[in-house]
Amino acid sequence: MKLLGAQVMLTGIQPQIAQTLVHLGVELRDIITRGSLQAGIAEVLVRSSLR
Repeated sequence: MKLLGAQVMLTGIQPQIAQTLVHLGVELRDIITRGSLQAGIAEVLVRSSLR
């Protein structure tokens, strides 16, 4: 996605899914994660106002 100029954001992951991702060793370092869709939208609004 970075090659296309986009940034990935993952929102609303259930705790069980988050634990599974950790146990599988999925690398989320370059992905923005937020606990809810509302928090994700707030993040996008803040980032877009900084541009």
